[in-house]
Order: sequence, then C-alpha cells, then structure tokens
Amino acid sequence: MNVLNGNGGRGLASGALSSLVELGYTVGTTGNTATQPATTVRYDAGAQQAAQQIAGRLHASTAISSAAVPAGHVVVALGEDYTHPGQVAPTQTATASASNTATADDSGPAVKAGGAPCVN
Repeated sequence: MNVLNGNGGRGLASGALSSLVELGYTVGTTGNTATQPATTVRYDAGAQQAAQQIAGRLHASTAISSAAVPAGHVVVALGEDYTHPGQVAPTQTATASASNTATADDSGPAVKAGGAPCVN
C-alpha cells in the first residue's frame, strides 16, 4: 500500500501509512501529490476489500477501482479533508471521538493489500 500526501501538511503520508501498518496492512511507499480537496483510495484486482476498509478508516469516499494500480495493491492520496485516524474528523463530534467502544474499524484488516510497494 502506498500513501501520497495531497493535503499539504508535513509528514501526513508517513503518519497515515504507519497507522495502517499497525493495523496489519502491508507497508509500501510514501510521497507527495498535487493538493486535492478529498482523500481518495484506489485499488486494482484482489484489493477491493482492503481498499474499502482503508477508505472507512480514513473517512474517505468510496474506494475506486483503477487499472493504474498494480494488482493486489492500494494507493491512498490524502486530501485536504484528511484527519489522522486518532483525531476527530471535521464532521464528527468530540463526544464520538471520546468513546472507548471498539468498532469494526478499530480492528485489524480482514485482508492485507499488496506485497512489494507499487509504483505510480
């Protein structure tokens, strides 16, 4: 899995990738991309379930199939709407983030995406 920073904040791609690796996803590369308003998650064959899980964890829109992504890989591009999974998303209330109740999104992945880092 690769994570690209299209948010403009420093170190966000590394932080997001580290958080996802802690959940059991396969490490890939980080980098920068043009600033974009929304976080996107793209995947190709064999990675749809992982991409959908990642999109949910990052509060991104629906994961998008892309032939530009190698089979079994996921590419995340963080947008200006990105908040670190441990932070309150702009549309959530502080009460919701203070809850200690575990949800399905708090657990590790049911599947792992990628093996070797993919190249964009």
